[in-house]
Amino acid sequence: MYVSQIASFVRFTRPPGHDESYTVSLEQVESRLKAAWEMFGITQVMFQGGHNPKLRIEYYEDAFRLIRKKFPKVGVHALSASEIDMIS
Repeated sequence: MYVSQIASFVRFTRPPGHDESYTVSLEQVESRLKAAWEMFGITQVMFQGGHNPKLRIEYYEDAFRLIRKKFPKVGVHALSASEIDMIS
C-alpha cells in the first residue's frame, strides 16, 4: 500500500521541457491559495514542486513571504530534504 501511495503521488512528474511541465508564478500561488481559503477554509498548504534547477532560493523566499503576509492563518508544509539539497 505504501508503494502505491507514493506512485500515485509522483505521477505528475514531467521531465524538463515536457509539454505538460510548468512552474507556478507567485501570482498563481496567491490566486490558488485565495480560492482554497475562500472555498474550503484551508489551514495548511503543501508547497513542493520537484527539482527545478532554474528556481533559485529567492523564488521560495518570495512565495513563503507572500503566503505569510496574505494568509497568516495558513501553515506552510514545504520542501523535501532533496529539494532543499538541490536549492542549496
